[in-house]
Amino acid sequence: MVTVLLIKNTKKKMHKPKILKLLPHFEYRVWSGDKIKTLFNLDQEKIGEAWIISALENKSAKISENQTLLQFYQDKDNAYFFNSYNLKNEYPLLVKIIDAKADLSVQIHPDDAYAKQFNSLGKTECWYILDTKKNNQIVFGHQAKTLDQFKSMVDHKQWNDLLLTKPIKKDHFIYVPSKKLHAIKADTLIYELQQSSDITYRVYDYDRLDQGKKRELHLEHVFNLVDCPDLDLSKEEISNTSDYLVANKLFNLIKIENKDQNTYKFDDAQWVQLTVIKNHGTINNLQANLYDSFIIAHNEPIVIKGNLTCLISYVK
Repeated sequence: MVTVLLIKNTKKKMHKPKILKLLPHFEYRVWSGDKIKTLFNLDQEKIGEAWIISALENKSAKISENQTLLQFYQDKDNAYFFNSYNLKNEYPLLVKIIDAKADLSVQIHPDDAYAKQFNSLGKTECWYILDTKKNNQIVFGHQAKTLDQFKSMVDHKQWNDLLLTKPIKKDHFIYVPSKKLHAIKADTLIYELQQSSDITYRVYDYDRLDQGKKRELHLEHVFNLVDCPDLDLSKEEISNTSDYLVANKLFNLIKIENKDQNTYKFDDAQWVQLTVIKNHGTINNLQANLYDSFIIAHNEPIVIKGNLTCLISYVK
């Protein structure tokens, strides 16, 4: 007698997450304070940047102790999460919390065309000022009319004549396009949204020492990139309304001041990035504390509960 056993398929259907809470990557900086160390309960000293949403190689945030955001993004099985954007494109955005106890270097970032030679995206960025001292400012632009004049002022260290400054205060928004000379000044805590690039070219670093040595300057790249006369920002797509801070082909940034419980949906987003910048609550039933960050799948409603302020970012 032959007995036929009918074996049921007991393989469980794989769970496909629709929201992921991220664990930041942290970066040492010579100019850092101790706010990030305190906020994220770290042992390390001189942590100037928390890369709260990052998929850069070797500098990726994590979605668990064993998996990085980069690994999740590169997995073709997760195309549902990113509306298949991940099948043809590198991860486009990088979000940081920056704690400047001292001045950052005066610097410039490349556009996409220039960065392509280094197999990178360009680096347009924007800042939301989380905290700063009274009457603070940033370096934002320069006064040279020609490249020769710019080079001469750099060579002769005429920084007060060359550099322009701009006043800032808490809750200010600043758009920093590629090829714009800029620097964050001391005693400033910033949320930074940028293209996913780690290219920075320094023109001036105050002759300070980092572990006994001056940091490298990149004058040739700076001279190749800087616009003379200075870049006109009037043509940039910038919104200074309380909600939509910026919307262009590179990224969108929206401020949400939530009260009680509300549901949000962003139909034009490939997927959504969210960072809590004030108070705490829940995001789709996950606990959301100050500076916690999440990514939410394409077309997924976002239920925010609590009196908290969030910054939403995405690409179309």
